[in-house]
Amino acid sequence: MHVNPRRILTLLLAVMAVTASPALAQTPTYVTMPSPFMTPPRAPAAGLPAPVDRVGLTFGHDTSELGQLFASGPGYIPLDTAKRAGVRWVRLDADRRSFTVGGGGWTYEGYGQVVKRLVDSGIHVHIGITDYTLDGNFMSEGFLRNLEAFAAEIARQTNHPGRVVYEVWNEPNYLGLFWRASNDTAAEARAYAQMLIRVTTAIHQAVPSAVVISAGLTTDSATYADSFLPEYRRLLNLRADSLGQVQRFGFHAYPYSHDTLALFRRKLNQPQAGFSAYPIDITEVGDFWNPREVGAHNNAAILLRSIEADLPHINFWSALSQQYEGRLAGFMDPKAGEADGCRYSTYGFISGVAGYVCHPSMYMLQVFNRVAAGRTYQGAYFDARTQSMPGSLPGDDLSGVRALKFESTDDVVVAVWTMDTARGPVAGSGRTYSLAFPTAPLFVVSDTGTSFPTADSSGRWQLRASTGPLYFFFSKTGKLPEHKVHVRALCPNGGVPSRGQVEVSTLVWPDPSNSTWQYTGAFSANINGWVKRQLPSFFSSMYVTMKAADGSGRVLQPRGSALIVGPGAPSVSMGNYFDPPTPMFVLNSPSTTSSEIQLDFHAPAEWCG
Repeated sequence: MHVNPRRILTLLLAVMAVTASPALAQTPTYVTMPSPFMTPPRAPAAGLPAPVDRVGLTFGHDTSELGQLFASGPGYIPLDTAKRAGVRWVRLDADRRSFTVGGGGWTYEGYGQVVKRLVDSGIHVHIGITDYTLDGNFMSEGFLRNLEAFAAEIARQTNHPGRVVYEVWNEPNYLGLFWRASNDTAAEARAYAQMLIRVTTAIHQAVPSAVVISAGLTTDSATYADSFLPEYRRLLNLRADSLGQVQRFGFHAYPYSHDTLALFRRKLNQPQAGFSAYPIDITEVGDFWNPREVGAHNNAAILLRSIEADLPHINFWSALSQQYEGRLAGFMDPKAGEADGCRYSTYGFISGVAGYVCHPSMYMLQVFNRVAAGRTYQGAYFDARTQSMPGSLPGDDLSGVRALKFESTDDVVVAVWTMDTARGPVAGSGRTYSLAFPTAPLFVVSDTGTSFPTADSSGRWQLRASTGPLYFFFSKTGKLPEHKVHVRALCPNGGVPSRGQVEVSTLVWPDPSNSTWQYTGAFSANINGWVKRQLPSFFSSMYVTMKAADGSGRVLQPRGSALIVGPGAPSVSMGNYFDPPTPMFVLNSPSTTSSEIQLDFHAPAEWCG
């Protein structure tokens, strides 16, 4: 999405109700939550990727340093940071003007190589196909043929089955911005249906297995959809083949005064449209009019909502703050001289990010990644398709409490949120919900990982849209999961040294005991030369160093690591950190169950005689 003053004004008018001042003090709405260990009545739909594999981020012309991304791909710090925070998809622009002489110098082959590099690094790619040449030839036969040929060649050059999807256009209902100016919305909606048929057919002719998504319509597009969807169905029915049929329908679920995601689902389900079997894909969502913290809460809520609704993919906008008005949507930004710019969240900490600073939405992703990775999504405790949400009010489809269940062998995490923002036209909106569980959680984490909320004097937790979702951790074993770290020094042949003493230091962030653990002693005092430490599951990072305890101050070099048990163990890296730079292991963000990790250092040669 490119932004100009008109777009800002339009969106401000659309969301004015959502960003109204918080509601006046109200009596909390009391909600008794079900047992966290029950089977949720709304099971996940079959055939969908795990929730952690559905999250994307836009890297666009004005929302990333695109030249750096295209030049380096993996190795570009914002991309690598996003991957560490759980991003699995990248949205890239493919506008035909950039491939024309004098339009940007891109080539099909070069673009295909960029996509291949991303795919090879484990990233899936979401390509937006456009041609914003909105002149007198727009939608002429020549224009459409050029767009068809362009889309087909992009598909051929980026054909990686199951790893790349194609979105045909962006927000065509914004007439005069992403589409030609017109006073006839219905006619332009029908024109987009014609474009969609032709371009989708061209993509499927080039790559029959391609997943194609219709252009994401904005949250205020209900009237446009009433013209577009029936016309698209009519054109499909005229064809003898299904090449023009998209696999998903795009939607931009920005905050609004009512539940526009549910409304768009109803539009698709109408008989005159006949698309009830087709999923919605949130191809863009974000927040650039509220403070960053509020935007992160809104992003966390729509992420959880997309999982509840069984959507296959959600793409956030954007990697970096836009270079024009607002500058609030970015997940991170460059910051000269910053040595560790993603450290401002206790639970969402991402270590070693230099030259950039993370914003709350990046921490929101990291917290969700830690919750969902390694746990199985079990479904929603309340089924919005068949019941009202607990605490909801008639006529307000964003009110009430929603909850999802994520489970491991050790614990259950309940994600609880509300979409009930303060909205001017909706009386009483922006409510506080007072939650009680039949079982006390071990701990609770905020959506950006900056706090660990506690219950009030009556044993209840306060939930508000303005402060974001909460994650409640419940033990199945009666105790916190633990991560055992085994540390030893080894000789070149892999044997344990016959002599020598070491100092092993670990610095944990956050450390519940607020202390640095240290061991000094001989290997003979330990079984097989191992030093052990047990850590609670909610630590974010641990730094481990080993020195010779002979007064020399020699630092032993990291040798390698191995996972002993535990699929949700922390990631392990080696590097030089602190001042002066010191070789060490860094353990980051265990996601779930108990684990054991072995860290090996190089023993001095004289210890191995």
